[in-house]
Amino acid sequence: MAFWDRRKPAPPAVRETSHAWLIEGGEVRSLGSLSSPTAELLQLFTDTASTSVPTGTRAALTCSASYAAIRLISDLAGELPVHVFRRGSDGDRERLRDHPAEVLMRQANPWTSGAELRREMTGSALLDGRGLAKVIRNRRGVPIELHQIGATVETDKATQEPRYRVQIDGTTEVLGYRDVVDVRALGAEAPAKLAAEAIQTALLLERWGKKLFANNGRPSGLLIFKSKVDADTAREVRERWDELTGGDLGGGPAVIGGGVEYVPLSFNSTDSQFLENRRHQTLDVLRFFGISPTAAGELQDASLNNSESQARQLLTFTLSPWLSRWTEALSRCLLTPRERLDTYITFETKALTSADLKATMEAFRQAVGGPWTTPNEARERLDMPRVENGDALYPPQGTNPATTTPAGSGD
Repeated sequence: MAFWDRRKPAPPAVRETSHAWLIEGGEVRSLGSLSSPTAELLQLFTDTASTSVPTGTRAALTCSASYAAIRLISDLAGELPVHVFRRGSDGDRERLRDHPAEVLMRQANPWTSGAELRREMTGSALLDGRGLAKVIRNRRGVPIELHQIGATVETDKATQEPRYRVQIDGTTEVLGYRDVVDVRALGAEAPAKLAAEAIQTALLLERWGKKLFANNGRPSGLLIFKSKVDADTAREVRERWDELTGGDLGGGPAVIGGGVEYVPLSFNSTDSQFLENRRHQTLDVLRFFGISPTAAGELQDASLNNSESQARQLLTFTLSPWLSRWTEALSRCLLTPRERLDTYITFETKALTSADLKATMEAFRQAVGGPWTTPNEARERLDMPRVENGDALYPPQGTNPATTTPAGSGD
């Protein structure tokens, strides 16, 4: 087996068992049998010096698939508005715009907006398993600020309550579960850490592709020798080839004696196989985050007619579990036990599933003016102010309002 690089002196001993030589820019490499790759061929594609990849958090943020998933979930958790409502005895609800929870979800502290806090804490949960924020209260116990923190989480053996040990300026502070907004991944296991091997494989595949295709480094063809070739002959062949073609495998015809055959390699077959392998690895990474391929920019199976359904799938199967963790954590820390009886925190998600304007107005035209939706409810969905006399429901056409049976009155 012979391996020669013009940047290095030829090895003193040559073990030759192959007849195929690959011309790659300034190198001549022995491929051996095309059906059984040699150590040199494996080195070409798996050289650890050129394919070393980051690990840990850095790896997750440099892999396109995992970064797309982390960015998508974190950004949506940050951008969706958060509202606080109180249920009335008549089933109606009232929005509490001045409630501390809603105020803090708009501005967490003087230097951090609520959107930024939600985005960063969700990203921490995806990367490290938990996103934590300390609740700062005034003398009356009312929450006034939220500060993102790092902490060691412990569990009380007697009560099973979590405790959060925080290091601040060399001192240790232990916080209770009502003083820390804790947004946890499933089992407090970060998806980025669970997907570490899949992410590493994806990064190795990216580096392999970069090495293979950079500067047309992928060989355009093979020079097949009918007899054994040593390193000196390989050097002469390469120099002769460069002289005849100007160093460009796609140049004019070259004439080399000694029973040499030039076999071109199909670019399309190599390229398509690499892309297919890359796509499969992308899907493997996305499974750990619960992201569909189209949501992460893998549009091979997308169409112009399924964008709305894809948005619903993203909300239902990916985002909703994270929003539930957020509302549970916020309710535990920012609502009193009395408030939790009739007050709740929710994310406004209509922007993700809204149809186009024509379809929306057609749906409102059919619903408003009957027994289902009032004009003010429709206006609220469009973020429009309420109007006078806009809270009335009307019975179906052809019925007598005086003889209709009120809801819940029996037979």
